[in-house]
Order: sequence, then structure tokens, then C-alpha cells
Amino acid sequence: MPYGLDVQSLISLSAALLCAGLGALAVIGARGSFVYRVFAFGMLLLALEQFFSFFQIRSDSLAKFQRSDFLKMPAEGLDYCTWLVFSICFAREDRRKAIVRWKWPVPAAGFLLPTIISLS
Repeated sequence: MPYGLDVQSLISLSAALLCAGLGALAVIGARGSFVYRVFAFGMLLLALEQFFSFFQIRSDSLAKFQRSDFLKMPAEGLDYCTWLVFSICFAREDRRKAIVRWKWPVPAAGFLLPTIISLS
């Protein structure tokens, strides 16, 4: 393996690079589409998660592991809401009606529920 990378860290790093590349392609090809921007944001959040997972795997002390985990948590928390918004808007004829209809359940399910669960 190059530079002493084991299989787990190689998979995590390649997943981060692939997710970042796919997110960048979605931004380039979107040209202003809301659904593509939400998809790109979700893929970039997944890339951040995998990037910090790579650092967790490669950490040699508990402090470095905890720091990587602390940095990974905001990306994981935003990830739920991003993919919920994407799934509501994707393949809808009138996405604005869907967003208006789901404007209260999305923040509750995407932001409040993970926060309450993580604090308890």
C-alpha cells in the first residue's frame, strides 16, 4: 500500500475523493437548479464525513481520535436534513409546493431530533 495506508483508510480516503468529485460535478452541471445544489451539498457533507473518518482511522492517540470525531459530528448532523430536503424535492413536478408543505417537519426531523438525541 502507498505510504503505509491500510485498506480501511484507503477506502475512506477514496470515498471522500469520489464524493467530493461527484459534488463538484453536480455544481458544475447544475446551472442554478435547486435540487442539484442540494445534492452537491449532501455529497460534499459525505466527503467531509469520510475525510474525518480517514483521520480517525489514522489517529495514533485518543485525543486525535476525539478531535476528528468532534469535527465529524456537524457534518453528520447536517447530512440528515440535506438528504431529507433532496428526497422531498427530487422528481417532483412542483417542488415549491412540496417545500412549503414540509417546511415544519424538515427542521424538526433534520435538526431538532438529531440534536435532542445527541444531547441525551
